[in-house]
Amino acid sequence: MSQDEKKTNHRSLSRRGFVGALAASAAALTISGCVGKTLEEAEPKKAKELGLSGGEWKTVGCWQTCHAGCVNKVYVKDGIVLQQKTDDSHADSADFPQQRSCIKGRSLRQFVQGADRLRYPMKRKNWKPGGGGDNSLRGRDEWERISWEEALDYVASEFKRIKETYGNLSIASRILDPIPFLCAFGGYTTVWGQQSKGGWPPVAISMKGAYEDSNGDRFNLRKAKLIVLWGYNPIYSAGGSNASFIRHAKEAGAKVIMVDPWFSPSAQAVADEWVPVRPGTDGALIEALAYHMIENNLQDQGFLDKYCVGFDSAHMPEGEEKSQNFKDYIMGVYDGVPKTPERAAEICGTAPSVIRSLAEQMATTKPMVLKCGQAPGRVHNGNQYAQLFYTIGWMTGNLGKPGTEIGAADGSDGMQSYNYLVELGKSLMKKPDNIGCTLPRTGGQVDKGKYDPNQYYGIAYAEFWKAILTGKHTDFLRGEATCNIKCLVKFGRCSQINQNLDLTTAIEALRAPGKIEFNVTADFFMTPDCQYSDIVLPAATPWEREGGYAANLNSESIIFGQKVIEPLYEAMPDWWMHKELCKRLDMDYSVLGPDNPEQNAATQIAETKVIKTDGSEMEYLAKVTEADIKKWGILAEPHDGRIPFEDIAKTGSYQVERSEDDPYLYYGYKDYVDDPVANPLKTKTGKLEIFSRNLEKIIKTYNTTYVDPLPKYVKAVEGYEDSFSDWNNKVKGEYPYQMLGIHIARQAHSSFGNVKSIAEVFANNLIINPKDAKELKIEADDTVLISNTHGKTIRRVQLSSRVMPGVVIVGQGNWVNLDNKSGVDLGCNMNTLTGGHLSGAGHSPYNTVLVKIEKWSGEQLQPDYLLPQVIPSV
Repeated sequence: MSQDEKKTNHRSLSRRGFVGALAASAAALTISGCVGKTLEEAEPKKAKELGLSGGEWKTVGCWQTCHAGCVNKVYVKDGIVLQQKTDDSHADSADFPQQRSCIKGRSLRQFVQGADRLRYPMKRKNWKPGGGGDNSLRGRDEWERISWEEALDYVASEFKRIKETYGNLSIASRILDPIPFLCAFGGYTTVWGQQSKGGWPPVAISMKGAYEDSNGDRFNLRKAKLIVLWGYNPIYSAGGSNASFIRHAKEAGAKVIMVDPWFSPSAQAVADEWVPVRPGTDGALIEALAYHMIENNLQDQGFLDKYCVGFDSAHMPEGEEKSQNFKDYIMGVYDGVPKTPERAAEICGTAPSVIRSLAEQMATTKPMVLKCGQAPGRVHNGNQYAQLFYTIGWMTGNLGKPGTEIGAADGSDGMQSYNYLVELGKSLMKKPDNIGCTLPRTGGQVDKGKYDPNQYYGIAYAEFWKAILTGKHTDFLRGEATCNIKCLVKFGRCSQINQNLDLTTAIEALRAPGKIEFNVTADFFMTPDCQYSDIVLPAATPWEREGGYAANLNSESIIFGQKVIEPLYEAMPDWWMHKELCKRLDMDYSVLGPDNPEQNAATQIAETKVIKTDGSEMEYLAKVTEADIKKWGILAEPHDGRIPFEDIAKTGSYQVERSEDDPYLYYGYKDYVDDPVANPLKTKTGKLEIFSRNLEKIIKTYNTTYVDPLPKYVKAVEGYEDSFSDWNNKVKGEYPYQMLGIHIARQAHSSFGNVKSIAEVFANNLIINPKDAKELKIEADDTVLISNTHGKTIRRVQLSSRVMPGVVIVGQGNWVNLDNKSGVDLGCNMNTLTGGHLSGAGHSPYNTVLVKIEKWSGEQLQPDYLLPQVIPSV
């Protein structure tokens, strides 16, 4: 053991002991008769023979980004997790479901204890402090092992040098989560825009007053007669219990219709009908739905008149032209273009008869739930689609009553409600004044002589890499601004490279001479972020952190995950890195929060509140005593509660018990629909705004694309129409196929992209319709080259009639693996093929991508699970 290992008191596992323990746990899986029981319970003798007795079960959560809030439990012996199971805290039922984990959560044991974990700090061989070294070798250089002392000294000295030489704004991070110690250091350049939610938030805020407020309770689904799910595939994208919630609604009598470019696994499981639509053309389909409703007088005119503005000429907002109403636009009164199903079919690929049938069902079936996933809004015209989605929903009048909902799903929360029945206490970690994403992170207080606190600053996600290369970026209404990014920093979750648009430009920017002088990344594995860094820091997972973590990931439950094992090798938690860097940067770490992170999670649980059984108000969940405060370092006063704090600490989770007749049922906009005068919305007019001048004004401030205050379909950049060189004569262009990037069962974005056991079960191939494959003369399992103006990648072929002709599907999240000779991404990261197009409020148009497909002439690609893991060597 090195002096550094002794200093950090970390355990270095012997390979023989570690592999032996894992082999024992694998053998346990072959024992029969263990369903619903631990091996020790089912067959104690065999458990003892395998070394699987005498351990301890601990409750842990899954910290990945699907937000399902699932419970996992691990069996720990001698500091190693040998077995894993999911929630068994109570009997499973439709009303009170166990918080069961999906395949990803159940693979956390392999994830945390994988052979490819980062083991020690490393320095890129050909990087030199002070701005020296060869940037062109990033992603292909050799590595040198260094001590934690050396690594932290390098990082701190580079932060100081770059700040003194170029200023704080030359330090940047392109990740979602803020980095508090850098804010306290004087700030850094941040990014703005949307990645997950697409074009939804500004539209929802302008048209209905808020984004996260319309999702109904899961019990509300059971009261619906029709459920229309648009671009929503919870079996892959969310996991947890979401698909079962839909199934329970079906059992209660609801019909389920799925609208999507492919007949997804969720559609296969729960849909009664599938309506295909080409990516990015959903708006054209909705216009046609509206046309059929208006043509046949099927819209809920009473609802529109009372609760909405902008539908017809008699209900326009004050001061607006009567001709700018939605009804006349759809019927072509002024532009001479009726938005008929026949016209839409040419664009969206949905048959006119199917369009009319869907319109009839949506308009005449009450109550109805219309729910959309986030993916259809992650297109270049995502704002316009969101406008049309809300409008067609309001035309049916299905809002504010039991069994109704018009809402956009936010991850897995979309099948539960935003009416939280259990609310986690606030974090004690402090945030410097300049941490808000609407302000420049340039120091503790905003310099009001230089910055307007009512405006936005930073670089748009889509432009980030181009800005590094060109030194310019869009600066809202101020026009174009200059930048000089010299340092990139990545701590915490999310990815700077792998999960963002314009990946090819990212690599170009990172390798460009004279641009990025220092790039530091803390992570669990040798991810693409690490591969293109100069200093790599091995981070401890939540299983390995003192104090664990507390999470409130759905509306009905909380998780209190505690430390499970010691950090593997030399891994350290982020908070420790931040604390050590603060020392070297002459900063007081206490400005960021408690010195002991265990205090934070424990105090959050102590301050958690839960709905009373009569639904009247919230009360403390945990009964906290003086003894609890002393033992756990809780920063709160003693108080009464529903259950003892120690019980929560022991079980690791709490879930509100539900039933069909409980008092917790929630459906959005009840108060507004009951009395719109007494309960106006937070819109400019106080009503649902089909015509929203405020939306137009908001989007204009970003200086990206124009959004009309009236909902209208607008073709997307690199959308279906752009796949033709001659639209009128329907002559296809060089890139004739639309590529759709989807969430896949085996990964949460890029997380688990390195876990081979689930990659073997769930392949990530290019899914293509057999008709298209025949025309291209390719067959199943062939390797094909997928390319466009942004980049090139290869992938194995999977034939499926479940995807529309002209559309191909690739799962997003694979780790980029650029072949430096050919420039081809051998890992098939879909962002190799995405462009950095600015749109709306800066949302990322991941799903408007055009490609061409050719049979690959090189070596055929093996399945992902057979490819070697990325294990750094020094």
